[in-house]
Amino acid sequence: MSKLPPECRRYLRGAAREQDKSKAYQGFLLAQAHEDAKTAKEKRAAVDKRKDRVEKRMAKLNAFKPILNLKMLEEMTVSGDKVDRIKEQLSWHKRIGRDVNIPAGFHAFRKAKAWVAMIQAVQRHLHGVAHQKIKGTGIQST
Repeated sequence: MSKLPPECRRYLRGAAREQDKSKAYQGFLLAQAHEDAKTAKEKRAAVDKRKDRVEKRMAKLNAFKPILNLKMLEEMTVSGDKVDRIKEQLSWHKRIGRDVNIPAGFHAFRKAKAWVAMIQAVQRHLHGVAHQKIKGTGIQST
């Protein structure tokens, strides 16, 4: 039980009855519930959108046919291939080929640097060492 004197408790009970009659707190709770539901709906929509993007990207990577022949790569030139194709091949090696040596920021590489990273990734893939972390691969993400 509270240590308040009876007249203070009586005043607090009266103030609480007045507040309950005005329904102000109930309106606040309803508004808060609507906002919570709206926020949850927006978060679910953002998660679904992100999942769709990831699924599309993975489907595109699964359909992608990388060049895994060093002879074909030697015949090509850096200027002959497009940057997007090189970076797409690096994405394939990183995601599907599970190459742990491809740096995280490879999308920001210039064409020549991406070309070198792609050649090294193909060599690691052909020698079966793509899953092993190799020191000094020669590519630093800057």
